Amino acid sequence: MIYVIDHIYKQYIINRLIKWTLSTNASDIGKMYMIYGMLLGLLGTSYSMLIRYKLLNEINNYSGIYNMSVTFHGLIMVFFFITPVLIGGIGNYMI
Repeated sequence: MIYVIDHIYKQYIINRLIKWTLSTNASDIGKMYMIYGMLLGLLGTSYSMLIRYKLLNEINNYSGIYNMSVTFHGLIMVFFFITPVLIGGIGNYMI
């Protein structure tokens, strides 16, 4: 009996996620933009921590990883965090 209820609950959750992901409702799309932006904001934050680690560790003067981290941090934060959250997320959620 418990297994049947557990299976039905899992199917319900899966069906709700599929319905939510394929939705054309503007507020649902805005929420998806915000979730996407927040996840990639965490990736940009990890590049920021890598930048700080490279500045802390001055033994290795190889600047290729530092330059790559600064570039990726800037690109991710501007194009994959700020733009989706401000324009896509808040804009669609407010409609």
